[in-house]
Amino acid sequence: MLIGSAPAKLLVITVLASFMTRWHLVVMLLRILSYR
Repeated sequence: MLIGSAPAKLLVITVLASFMTRWHLVVMLLRILSYR
């Protein structure tokens, strides 16, 4: 495991985490709209 690749992996993880959280919010909004 290279030390230089650590920051890149952290960046990818943070991007994926932010994308997943936003997708979760979108899914919640779609569910709320579908319930009404």
